[in-house]
Amino acid sequence: MVLFDTWYLAPELIEVIEKHHKGWISILKSNRKMQTNSLRIYDDNGNKIEFEEGEIKVEELIKYIPLSAYKAVNVNEESTYWAFSFTAEIGTLGKVRLVISFDNKKCEGNCAILVTRQINWEAKRIILTYCCRFQIEVFYKDAKQQLGFSDYQCRTQPAIEKHWYMEHLARIVFLNLICCKHLFITLGNVN
Repeated sequence: MVLFDTWYLAPELIEVIEKHHKGWISILKSNRKMQTNSLRIYDDNGNKIEFEEGEIKVEELIKYIPLSAYKAVNVNEESTYWAFSFTAEIGTLGKVRLVISFDNKKCEGNCAILVTRQINWEAKRIILTYCCRFQIEVFYKDAKQQLGFSDYQCRTQPAIEKHWYMEHLARIVFLNLICCKHLFITLGNVN
């Protein structure tokens, strides 16, 4: 599964990901347009909402979604999101599943709009999977700052793998030396 933010959401990248038989989840910009003829959105009375235009921006569509349509999704003991999931046609992406989620029960303020080609996935699975991205971001930041990954200039897959192995081996040796420093005696400590 490939997780990325809206900056990378482009048909060219998705084509490469899907060519390698991988799934993907991304954030979608709220100003992206979707086809209204494929939408199945219902009001509080169960009536399908009809749209006059052939396209609608996600930010405009959110206004039509009744509060009762959002369901609680527990990510962990501390975090609950209120999410609404549906499928739609987006011009450059084709048929996708979207999850609109808020961090409050009133569904007010900023929302996250997740998009994926995993059409059969439910909102909880999409949110839980995308939440793994935070750990990846933390690792990436640490790797750049502490392991020198921002400085290496490898271009081929084998060279990148060798660099990673050497960096991680050096880090493990360094951490072991720190943990075991009480076992070593330097010339300054000899009486």
